[in-house]
Amino acid sequence: MTPNSDEKMHGKLFSLFTAFLYIFLGMLFWINPAGMASGLGYEELSLDALTEVMATYGGSWIGIGCFIIYLVKKHMAKEALLVIAFTFSGFFLGRIFGVIRLGGFFGMNCYWAASELVYLLITQRYLRKFKKMENPA
Repeated sequence: MTPNSDEKMHGKLFSLFTAFLYIFLGMLFWINPAGMASGLGYEELSLDALTEVMATYGGSWIGIGCFIIYLVKKHMAKEALLVIAFTFSGFFLGRIFGVIRLGGFFGMNCYWAASELVYLLITQRYLRKFKKMENPA
């Protein structure tokens, strides 16, 4: 394999890992919405709220994971990485907006923000590699 194909393979594997992470976490939100929501700071949710947690976290994350797998299977790994970049950017920026608006990091938000930032940096690294392959000059 050439270095370019190795980098593409690593980007695909990272994308697939992320897809399965989304699907796994989404399924946990379907199976145990109250337990998973309590880990995010939601306590004593109504049945309506639990259904919303199942839809928002469970359903959307499973959908995103399946879409990433679809893109990788269609040989669109760069686009899969873009989906990851956009979703993690949304998580990170939303969290930072909440921290600013509400006056600080509460609970696990500091750790979640750090992990989201690291994930964004890793995704950005793979995207830069894909760009270099497209424009080798």
